[in-house]
Amino acid sequence: MKLTSTFILFFLSSCATQHCTDSKPSSGVWVYKYDQSRQCELSSGVSLETMSQDLESIKVLDQKKLSDGVPRITMCQAQTGKANLYLIKSTDQTKALELGFKVWDFPARNP
Repeated sequence: MKLTSTFILFFLSSCATQHCTDSKPSSGVWVYKYDQSRQCELSSGVSLETMSQDLESIKVLDQKKLSDGVPRITMCQAQTGKANLYLIKSTDQTKALELGFKVWDFPARNP
């Protein structure tokens, strides 16, 4: 019984130090550019693959298309708020910013 109690105590204390909750290291940063898509134009917008070429020699670790969640007027030709996001190494952030990308900072829309 004492051995079981010791094991449980050890397990719970190890989870308290975030080993159990923090499964993904933050070694990268999400950068984005709006895809230039417009409302009422179904095929508008730059694809993830096409825009990734703007990152030149920066290695893309992951990519996805998301809406920024900002309310917009509902009207044909208005922007949709969709953006192309790319996960890159933190060390490449400055270079991506120089290429016109921005750091994703929309907490309600985590990638």
